Amino acid sequence: MRSVDIALSDNGKVDAVDYLKGFSIFTIALMHLIQMMSNVPSILNKLSAIGGTGVHVFFLCSGLGLYLSYLKKKTTFTQFLKKEIRENIHPLSNRCTCIIFRSMDV
Repeated sequence: MRSVDIALSDNGKVDAVDYLKGFSIFTIALMHLIQMMSNVPSILNKLSAIGGTGVHVFFLCSGLGLYLSYLKKKTTFTQFLKKEIRENIHPLSNRCTCIIFRSMDV
């Protein structure tokens, strides 16, 4: 297997990937904004379709980031899952539970 050298910034991330993720987030937000507006010129409606592409690019960049993180740390799949559950899924489930209970008329 060949190794590929990727230029990393000072914080250990790939700058191009961060720029692509930022552009993707911008296009997604713009798409939602245009969808909420009425009387939008047809050219803007057609351009808002780029927001859908932004979702695909964002997922691609996120997957690349996970892969580069795996190459750097060389963890097993179970270690990866434990880390993701501890850092992402568990806090998210706590927030969702709080939001659900706060929205109920109890």
